[in-house]
Amino acid sequence: MHSEDIVFARGDWAQFAPYAAEHYLNNKIILDSFLEDHLQKANHYRMEYSGETVGYFAIANQSTLVFFHVCDAYARFGQALFARAKRYENVTNAMVPTGDEFFLSHAADAFTRLEKQAYFAVYPKLAPQVQLCPLTLRLLDVAADAALLKKAGDFFDDDIEKIKAGGGGRIYAAEAEGKTVGFGIMDPSVLVNYASIGMYVLEEHRRKGYAGSILSRLSQMAREQNLQAVSGCWYYNHNSKKSMESAGGYTKTRLLRFYF
Repeated sequence: MHSEDIVFARGDWAQFAPYAAEHYLNNKIILDSFLEDHLQKANHYRMEYSGETVGYFAIANQSTLVFFHVCDAYARFGQALFARAKRYENVTNAMVPTGDEFFLSHAADAFTRLEKQAYFAVYPKLAPQVQLCPLTLRLLDVAADAALLKKAGDFFDDDIEKIKAGGGGRIYAAEAEGKTVGFGIMDPSVLVNYASIGMYVLEEHRRKGYAGSILSRLSQMAREQNLQAVSGCWYYNHNSKKSMESAGGYTKTRLLRFYF
């Protein structure tokens, strides 16, 4: 057979999700809610041979490849299939987590420019040297507590819309000494046993250690639910990276953007 014998057909999320979940789990690939949101909203394409699904790719915003994988039996056709996938829609780039070796290798074959997009951190069991500020997390109702959430500006707008639509995670008020000092969010993955965590500290309470403490509390809550806490930040947001590390997290994975 030849790579041309493998045909592409439009798929949907219900077909794509089990394939992607198996790929991420088997290869221990880290992804956060930012990348997962792109996966869910993407257009999904099956690669088929004689009626059998042999791989998938996904395109977000008509221009960005966010998934590419071919099963082992047909992986030898990977380069030819990747070249064909790049000609779909208006693809100009790919966002690739460094833990996804198959996708990463094929994107690296063909790029003209590379940008560092984000850090993805994971949180092991709390290290003894991590120092925490005393605070509590109180679960919020995004409707009833809308006025309080406005203190975070538009930081949680997308998350609130997801929650109102029946998805997304939970947002918490971080309280210390009787005051709201910030917010935390935990958003479990629909694909793998990860939970994305994030925080926002009110400006007047920054540089006091609350950011790392919120992330640490959220990572503990995730472990109690048998989930692996992960978080992401823009690659050049040095303060967020320091906050993740102060909570005991380490940046295991990078998200890269390849331009073709």
